[in-house]
Amino acid sequence: MRNSKAHFRELGATVAQTEDRILQTRSCLAEVYENLSFTREAYPRKTTAWQKYRLQISFAGAMAAALTVAFLFLLEDKEPRLEAYHGKQKIAEGSWISSDAGKPLSLSFTDGSQVSLAQMGSARIQELNPSGAHIVVERGTIDAAIKHARQTNWNFSIGPYRLHVTGTRFRVSWDSAEKKLNLQMKEGSVNISGPMISHYKTVSAGETLNASLTRGKLEFFAAQNSSGSDLTRKTKSDSPVSSITDSGEEKVSAPSPGRQRKRLSSEWLTDAKSGRYDEAVEKARASGVAHILKNGRSGDLLLLGDAARHSGNLAFAEKIYTHVQKKFGGSAAAGNATFALGVMAFHQQHDYQAAARWFGQCLTREGESAGLKREALGRLIEVYRRTGQKEMARKYASTYLESYPQGPHSSLARKVLK
Repeated sequence: MRNSKAHFRELGATVAQTEDRILQTRSCLAEVYENLSFTREAYPRKTTAWQKYRLQISFAGAMAAALTVAFLFLLEDKEPRLEAYHGKQKIAEGSWISSDAGKPLSLSFTDGSQVSLAQMGSARIQELNPSGAHIVVERGTIDAAIKHARQTNWNFSIGPYRLHVTGTRFRVSWDSAEKKLNLQMKEGSVNISGPMISHYKTVSAGETLNASLTRGKLEFFAAQNSSGSDLTRKTKSDSPVSSITDSGEEKVSAPSPGRQRKRLSSEWLTDAKSGRYDEAVEKARASGVAHILKNGRSGDLLLLGDAARHSGNLAFAEKIYTHVQKKFGGSAAAGNATFALGVMAFHQQHDYQAAARWFGQCLTREGESAGLKREALGRLIEVYRRTGQKEMARKYASTYLESYPQGPHSSLARKVLK
């Protein structure tokens, strides 16, 4: 159906032109009659039965063709979106997912792709579309086997890095505390962009890429040859502002200051979607945070909050999330902001009391907690287990198992109740 789009557009244009000619003909006839110097009695406006019949047939044919084109376009636009499942449980777009200490969390997708989140990992299904998905990895390791098709378009955001995938197998991990990335390619290739990488870098089967933001170092290891001899090459950067590029890759020159300032207001969103979190925050501030908060949509504001959180601008992230809570109170967006505040308090601020408060709100605010209750309950078990509050941990573990006996935190809940 998609290959016939141009044909349908041409058909639609032909139908429209035919209708226009019919209407123009009628208009011209009316104008001629009005300008004739004869009276109606002298030259009555008569249309024969055959002319009326031909006109009706022309209109009917044009309308039928127009309806056919509209129906075909409607079918084309109804291309099914990708769906994600954990076992038999469907995972909704925007859902937070996490794996406990007992076992990884495995997801299957309707295009045949498989994604496994290793123990104690955390991620979010940012978007599901007909040709792929966008998954944001908060922490931990992802093992992915992406099914290749003609329209495959998968993206993974890992810390400040972005992976574009068309069909491949790889393992990628992100240590949020140490700000370290490790990418190991098993099959196919991916394009990765982010800090210390100019534009993008292609990593293929057998190759490994390591990045350490705290040390300002990026390492690339090529695959070994068939004889097993070491053809490893290592490229290091000891400066956070330096970069590496593939041989022959063209560097993009910076725009002029005037042009750059003019484009900042739209570029921050593009950077945030592409995983360039530091750049997104910088451009958002330069374009005017007050304006963004006043006019921004809930999804865009959540994305800006995530960018600030991933880039370590925790105070700025908190400002964005709390604004979403107030401006969109009672909505799912407000619930996502509350959950994000809990994640930030737990993993980055190590403020477990605040984390318990935010996750607790996800359980009590109706209308905001859709799709979050299971994850919030699991996080509360983690919080109270971490802080040694055994009774509270047991309370939420019991509630969790009653509602989600096969959930990703079920193994942890059973351990707590032993």
